[in-house]
Amino acid sequence: MKSAVSRPRAAPVPNDGPLLDLSSDFELAWLAERRVFATEGVTDEACEAAADATSAIVQRIIETPADSLDCLRVKARAISWCYDGEAFDPAELTAGATGEATANRLAASLVEDVFRMVGVETKRRAH
Repeated sequence: MKSAVSRPRAAPVPNDGPLLDLSSDFELAWLAERRVFATEGVTDEACEAAADATSAIVQRIIETPADSLDCLRVKARAISWCYDGEAFDPAELTAGATGEATANRLAASLVEDVFRMVGVETKRRAH
């Protein structure tokens, strides 16, 4: 006879590695980007190349699921990059501000990960 009491499911083991690796790459790229932008007489091409390097890492952060609070922190830092590291009002995500498209994708990715972590299904990633 089966017991009416259900056994608790084991918590999934976080797979932090990919996002935490990207975090290091992101922080180094963002630091390099800020240094380029702060250089007197820097060309627009150099600034664009530095921003593109960070942007490429941010795109990978968007695409990589977060499995822990540390990983969600990586995505939050990437949202901060969209606003040049300045404090921002989350309402700006829908106000057409600078960095809106990337910030929106990051915010959607972060929310999607939180929903997945707590067992709420989304249309995009059914689990």
